[in-house]
Amino acid sequence: MEQRLAFKRPAPIVPAFWLFLFRMCGRGEGWGWPGGGVMCRDSRDSRGRVRGARGFTGRLLCWYRENARDLPWRRSVEDPYRVWVSEIMLQQTRVEAVIPYYERFIRSFPTLDALASATREDVLRHWQGLGYYRRAHLLHEGVRWMLRERGGRYPRSRDEWRLVPGVGDYTAGAMASICYGEPVGAVDGNVRRVFARWFAWETPLDRGPGMVRLSRAARLFAGWSGDPGAWNQAVMELGARVCVPARPRCGECPVRVYCRGERSGNPAAFSRVRKRALPVRHAMWVWAPLTEEGWWVRRRSVSGLWAGLWEFPGTPCEEGCAKWSLAWSRFQGEAAPRATVAEVNMGEEFQHRLTHREYGFRPVFLRLTGAPRVEAGAATRLVGDEELMALPMSVPQQRIRAWARVCAEASTA
Repeated sequence: MEQRLAFKRPAPIVPAFWLFLFRMCGRGEGWGWPGGGVMCRDSRDSRGRVRGARGFTGRLLCWYRENARDLPWRRSVEDPYRVWVSEIMLQQTRVEAVIPYYERFIRSFPTLDALASATREDVLRHWQGLGYYRRAHLLHEGVRWMLRERGGRYPRSRDEWRLVPGVGDYTAGAMASICYGEPVGAVDGNVRRVFARWFAWETPLDRGPGMVRLSRAARLFAGWSGDPGAWNQAVMELGARVCVPARPRCGECPVRVYCRGERSGNPAAFSRVRKRALPVRHAMWVWAPLTEEGWWVRRRSVSGLWAGLWEFPGTPCEEGCAKWSLAWSRFQGEAAPRATVAEVNMGEEFQHRLTHREYGFRPVFLRLTGAPRVEAGAATRLVGDEELMALPMSVPQQRIRAWARVCAEASTA
């Protein structure tokens, strides 16, 4: 790994600096030291314990070093590529769910060059089941850009990481601090919640002035800690395991004595974000057509939901399409005017919920005679069983695929 940059350590904390910090972070609710005590000193109490930022950050870092989970990407912080892969996978996904996907992904693509030379379908095949497939596209694009534009040399600072396609503020901060020790923050949902409770901030921190205040605070504490990478991971670990959303485990918190939220008696009140809208429900007929030449599948657009994955064609269950025969007639007229249905098998409807959408899928196996319209070069194929199983598909489509193959085997028995 390239040599770490020698970032300048923060200057000693003095009263004038605390006054500047108070003004910078806003007067509306005040900054205040988390423990509610004097905030313009960095001295010791009668027992010799350090007051102020360094005692606070030191205590959390000690807890992290003793209690951090043994995660595969934490064993490879000297390799920016592996840290990068893990940070992308961990976005909006639980750690426990990521581990097996990460290990399989790294086995297949152990280096920057290996991932850059892989096909998009191969990358998606290794990502299928993890969700948020746009992340896979952006990671693949970013790796190729890194080789093309930088000759495989990794950025060393947050600002440089922000130039990489698909790398946002959080990932840039995480990479720069963990891999190169730059004193910058890395703010995700866990960090946002922890800081809100430490300082009893009541305004939402995911937008506007609250977000600016949080970003500044995260950067300052990362610098004070002396080990920005470990500090950022420690705050995330605290948010994931102790300072959890609904019922924070304050009794297990190593810095509870400093926490203004805990002192208020209701720390869970200080973690406001915008309420999510109720998921929009969609109902779909999903056709699993098997012709004499193979299964009829198509590839989704490279943007949007399930980007770039393969699927069986479908028709929305709109008004006038409540019955499968009516829905199929409409679809057939547009896509398969020469196909004739020789056999039908109706599957049970099942639900699949995403963050903002909820789907009800109604699978229908169709054995067709007469070739559907498959244009050369279009994102539509007729594939055999082996190729069908190799195509990257979303979780609900994988379920339909398994069911359709059982139907096909039963119809030929």
